Amino acid sequence: MIAFIKGTILQISDNALIIEQGSLGFECTVLHVSLYTQGSHIELYTYLHWNSEQGPSFYGFATILEKQIFLQLIACSGIGPKMALSILEQMPPATLLQTIIQEDIKGLSSLHGIGAKKAEQLILQLKYKAQDFIKKYPELIEQGSAKSWLELQQTLQSLNYSQPEIKQALAHLKQQNLPADIHFDQILRKALLFLS
Repeated sequence: MIAFIKGTILQISDNALIIEQGSLGFECTVLHVSLYTQGSHIELYTYLHWNSEQGPSFYGFATILEKQIFLQLIACSGIGPKMALSILEQMPPATLLQTIIQEDIKGLSSLHGIGAKKAEQLILQLKYKAQDFIKKYPELIEQGSAKSWLELQQTLQSLNYSQPEIKQALAHLKQQNLPADIHFDQILRKALLFLS
């Protein structure tokens, strides 16, 4: 219905932005809200979700790929918009696709809110669609880098960092435009330096 929105960020809350577009203000739930700055101009790919009990919800994504993966996730039984956002907050799209293709139940079930049974269900429903995404966006998947991000997340979890801390560290590192062939030890050092 509304494919994208361009506007200025008027206000930032815990997980949403209020975006001024003309004389209207749209409340838009987004991924990684901490990456946005009040007053900045943005363009988001959007999705309007309708719940029969709660009415409409408006979601915004920085890339068309994030939106498309979100739509595939909510098409899975038992996965609503909040759960889909939570998955994408915890695992970047390229890593998520790779984890599904590799049928990595342990990797998926390490996500908050996803148990082994739900991980199996996601792999069953999304494996072939994930392969299609990789064919369509081959530049997204560098085998080593996807594996390194997942390994980093699991290592930080084992060091007792909280999910919000891990999300902040991942978001920070993603902004650094690190080379695709960066070694895992270097990524880990950078993450620990950011968290210290």
